[in-house]
Amino acid sequence: MAAGQKAVIASAVPATRTRAGHNAADLHPKGKPPARQAAQKVQGIPKADAHKGQGPVHAVVQVTRKAFSDLAAREKGLIGEHMVDYHELKRLGGSWPHDKPTGPWSPEAIQKINSDKRPVNLRLADLPRVTQPGLDAVWKHHEKYTVTEAKFSASIGVAYGMGKKRVSSGKLGKPTGLNPSLELLFYLLSDNADKRITGSPMVQMSEDWVVDRGRTEGLDARASAALKARQNDRRVLLVTFESKGAVEHGEALVDIHMGLSDDNVRPHTEHGITNEWSASDIDSVVTAREKAFKAQNAAADRSSTLADEEQKSVKTKKSKPKK
Repeated sequence: MAAGQKAVIASAVPATRTRAGHNAADLHPKGKPPARQAAQKVQGIPKADAHKGQGPVHAVVQVTRKAFSDLAAREKGLIGEHMVDYHELKRLGGSWPHDKPTGPWSPEAIQKINSDKRPVNLRLADLPRVTQPGLDAVWKHHEKYTVTEAKFSASIGVAYGMGKKRVSSGKLGKPTGLNPSLELLFYLLSDNADKRITGSPMVQMSEDWVVDRGRTEGLDARASAALKARQNDRRVLLVTFESKGAVEHGEALVDIHMGLSDDNVRPHTEHGITNEWSASDIDSVVTAREKAFKAQNAAADRSSTLADEEQKSVKTKKSKPKK
């Protein structure tokens, strides 16, 4: 985290610190004016030519990438689960005191009912929860149930890259027939915690997977029956450093690591997401995973057959008498 602290401290230097709703100033040598750049706009925001590696947006991206790359994987997961919990709670129309271990649900009809029965807080005490097996969150809202899975990646590009790397290395079957958004979900539901290729019959967040994991969540009888009967919604949400509020959460976590009091921890009240997928999206990925798994097994069988034939051919040639 020492490197992460340096990265975030660097982002707090005047003229470079990022703030919600603002762009950082250009970085340039002291005493020299910044190079003139052609004015551009992206979604109404003035932007320099990013291809040249210059401009306020580029500066923000580089500092942010550094801050997030220096956070450990489990800490990134903590940020993801925290932001998704509070995002979903707001979406469902409920609330809980932010980053507090106890408090009232408002209204009581909307609650997280698994694990500690509260949102994941941005606290070091909650770090162990990130690596616990099971469902990230089961929400009860007006007698209905929704299961959510939180994913975190430094960026969409990183998530794509890691997925494609697993495909090229043979650890994951190649997705076919999916649009770019579903292809990304295909990769996210095929992370290192997913043992699909080594024998597990279930894809993460599939109906079967939710039923299986739901048995160990300590749910009440009604919630358990709803999940077992597949009478629940399923959602996957991705948080990246592009998500609104993600940078502030990374900075706040560094403050927490430094032992600062709550009053001195940088504000982190925005809980945006980069992408989200519904149950029908997840089912499309499950179908694609089955096809990819079968194709991968067929390719492995062909390779094994060819290897056996080549070996037999070599043995036959060696057994023939020399003339």
